[in-house]
Amino acid sequence: MLDAVLLRINKISESPSLYNPLHPTGFKQKIERIKKWLVHPKLAPHKEIMHKTLVIMKELSQPRNEFLHSDVRSYDRSTGIFSIANMKSIGDDRMRLKEINYHIDAVTHLTLFSRKGALALSEWIDILDDISPRSQIDE
Repeated sequence: MLDAVLLRINKISESPSLYNPLHPTGFKQKIERIKKWLVHPKLAPHKEIMHKTLVIMKELSQPRNEFLHSDVRSYDRSTGIFSIANMKSIGDDRMRLKEINYHIDAVTHLTLFSRKGALALSEWIDILDDISPRSQIDE
């Protein structure tokens, strides 16, 4: 959904000064790019709605990264506790391994929270449909 929003707003025809031809690949970079566009005259009237969504996305970023960039190491059916391992680059060709324990309910919470973020972003798509016509995405 973040990519869909960026593809709709990050256009040279909308603002040569805000436009950046390099599409961000990381979650954080996508959020930062979207933030820069909130000053655009077409988006400014909707800034409050969009800002609320960015707060949700920011809250979602850490657990999202922990789950998506990890692997499950163990699961105890009797307690509902599972362990994940997350590797992160810390520079100079060094990595850090972080093991985290969660209760299985955390997966449900993350799923519901992700759904909340997706629904909020779908509101953006509705706003963008109202203020700017869709264009073909180059293949």
